[in-house]
Amino acid sequence: MSLRFEAAIALLVLLTLGSWPVRVMAVSLGPAELSGSVGYSYRLLSGVNNADTTSHQWLATVRASSYVWQPWFATTEGGVTFAQDSTEFGDTSDPSAADAGLKDNETTIVTGEFNLNVLPQSKTPFGLRYLVSNSRIDSTRIVSAPVLFTDIEFETTRLELRQSYLNDKNDRFMLRYDASNWSSARDGSYDDALMGAEADIRRGKQNVLMKLSQGTTEHSLTKLRNENLIFDLSHFYLPSPSFRVDNKASYYTFDRSFRVTSASATSGSSTTDIAQASSFFFWRPDARPWSMSGGLRVYDLQGEAPAASSDSLSISASGGFFYQLSRKWRFDASAAFTNTQGNGSETQLTRQQGGVLYQSDLYEKSGFTYRWFATGALDNQSGGDGARQTVSSTWSHNGQKTWFLGEISSLNVSVGQSLNGAYRINQESVTLYQDHQGSLAASQFGGIGAANARLDHTGTVSWNQVAGGGGNSTVQLTVSDSRAVTDTEDEQQLVNFQVLRVQPLNRSSFLSGNLTVQYVRQEFPQLGIGSDVATATGRVDYQHSNIFGLTNLRFLSNLFVSRAAVEQGIDRSEWDNRLDYTIGLVDTSLSLRLIQIDGQNSSLVMARIARRF
Repeated sequence: MSLRFEAAIALLVLLTLGSWPVRVMAVSLGPAELSGSVGYSYRLLSGVNNADTTSHQWLATVRASSYVWQPWFATTEGGVTFAQDSTEFGDTSDPSAADAGLKDNETTIVTGEFNLNVLPQSKTPFGLRYLVSNSRIDSTRIVSAPVLFTDIEFETTRLELRQSYLNDKNDRFMLRYDASNWSSARDGSYDDALMGAEADIRRGKQNVLMKLSQGTTEHSLTKLRNENLIFDLSHFYLPSPSFRVDNKASYYTFDRSFRVTSASATSGSSTTDIAQASSFFFWRPDARPWSMSGGLRVYDLQGEAPAASSDSLSISASGGFFYQLSRKWRFDASAAFTNTQGNGSETQLTRQQGGVLYQSDLYEKSGFTYRWFATGALDNQSGGDGARQTVSSTWSHNGQKTWFLGEISSLNVSVGQSLNGAYRINQESVTLYQDHQGSLAASQFGGIGAANARLDHTGTVSWNQVAGGGGNSTVQLTVSDSRAVTDTEDEQQLVNFQVLRVQPLNRSSFLSGNLTVQYVRQEFPQLGIGSDVATATGRVDYQHSNIFGLTNLRFLSNLFVSRAAVEQGIDRSEWDNRLDYTIGLVDTSLSLRLIQIDGQNSSLVMARIARRF
């Protein structure tokens, strides 16, 4: 159950006041450092829902920083923006626009930010941050494509409270409260609240971290409500530089309820509880050629939903050994055991692995370098309904050569080849694997004595030029081919071509650009599927900081194009142009942004003039 907003503030303020050994006194503000601006802003948005949206805004912004009583007692800073906004929404082809409240209006918008730090240098620092923003006057958010071109104008409010305590042993404790609201005419509002406590305790070679938080999220349109409680306790023990033990315990509960208010209204709720504990050790002696690691983990999951419920208890243990015999030879071995109980059944799974790696010397002749690698592994898995043993190996080699073409350019060629194979010695009826939680799981897999192998080829050619003031260039081509050499007969090819160039034009301007073209082909005959996908992206940036010889007149232009040769791909083009000019304390800005997404054209024109003080 979440606490009321006012109750949370009162709680943290009382805790803060209770930690201050001060008597009641007259509070006075120190001298304030003021800055700000007054100005006018114009915005024209075209093409969204086949309508134009025009905004006229008069803005006044004031920022200030000061202290309360004494600088050591409390410091404050913040700013506020007042805007008189007149917005006209043109006729739209979207019938839901009127229902969403997108109507012509004149309104006064107030946004700002306030920060308060009480006793910032003491053992009990308190921090408060309050933020209010509106996309219609927030220039950073207004030019953001995901917001602008989905026609969502929104406002946000956020409150953050922090109360910390530091003792003489350098331990740190903190209480926190975060509350935020995001709202728009079309998508309703989201309300988030989070209360938490954190502790960081250090004692010589040990460190304890504790985090506890309770949060809620509500959405007005879907009546969605999420509640979660998270507890996390971590203990780290480092008795020596080569030995470490990590212990962890955590509990997580998540309650979800929703109701869709539409013609086909649906509702539901679910609860998920997860508890887990683990302990792992790592031993890596610096002067020894070997290292070890291992651990134990317990994982419990309980879930309740209208259609089904689930419960699962998993206990797993694992250990590993690594031995570096020489610079060329390396050996490793590992073992794992998992016992899983749930839904009226019990499964025990075990797995043992052993492997070897050989790495050759680096051979070099006439500027060409070459090296090869070989690996081998034996995997034994058992439990559940069956068992299997698998032998796998890899052989790969690669080489490269660089030619220096004069003093500023070079050409590099690198090629590589690898062959990966696996052979099942014996298999009864089950394949074991590690799931995303790190536990062993099982699935059906047929075939005894089956083998598979894959042959991979890669090649890269790159040309680089570093000309200092004359610009930098890079051209690179990468080609790869991967194909099964056994029964599956699947294959994949990739071709990637890139060109990058940075070109200074003079002391006040430069031009840069990059182009990437990629082709991917995939064929899976046994599944009867295949694809050929080509994509191309390019970007050109131009900047001039001294247009027409005026030092403070700056022009920026960015062009971005993306094309995907596939039906489900998204074609996108953006061209952003901006002109900024500063005369003394007067700032002016004019920008034009053109965007095309899958054939839909949109544009944004913005003009702004402001006088700073």
